This record gives sequence, structure tokens and C-alpha cells, in this order.
Amino acid sequence: GKEMDEKQRHRENAKLLLETLNEATGKKFTPVDSHLQPMIARLSEPGVEPEECDKMILRQVMLWKNDPKMSGHLVPSTLFRASNFQKYYDTRNDALPGVPQPVPIMQ
Repeated sequence: GKEMDEKQRHRENAKLLLETLNEATGKKFTPVDSHLQPMIARLSEPGVEPEECDKMILRQVMLWKNDPKMSGHLVPSTLFRASNFQKYYDTRNDALPGVPQPVPIMQ
């Protein structure tokens, strides 16, 4: 039925997001339930789009990968934990601190 299709779609999207995380971090998370479950849970929430989760993952990687304190948090359970996810998701389009933003050229 429709519910099964939804669940399947979220699972497929979660796998793709896990690949994004692996490529961005050089890690090799396998698509097992313990990794996919929190991702699927967030993807089934209203207003959460896979493409936007992709941006969120890439931003958190940029933010944390060179920070020894934070790089260990680049794991599905942290990024997609219910208590953390919304703040990462909501800042997915924010400028990265310390990364120069393109300056608009005055016409």
C-alpha cells in the first residue's frame, strides 16, 4: 500500500544520504538499520526534504571535519538524532564561519 511505498522511499533516500556522508567524510558507514533508522525517522517528518538533508550533511562536514573535537560527531546517529537534527537542518543554507563568502560585485 501507500504507506509501504513511503517507507521504501525514505529508506532509499536514507541510503543515498549515507553515501553522501561517506563520500564527504571518507568513512564507510554501511546501510544497516542502526544507521538508517534515525535518517528514515527524520525523512518521514513533514517538511524534511532529502535534497535539503544533503545540504545539511555537507555543511556539517565542512564545519566539523577539521575539528578533532567535532569530527567524531559526523555519524548518522548524531546528525539525525531527533534532538539535534532541526538545528542542523535549519542552518543548512547559512554561511560557514571563517569561510569567505563571495562578495557581490558592485555594478
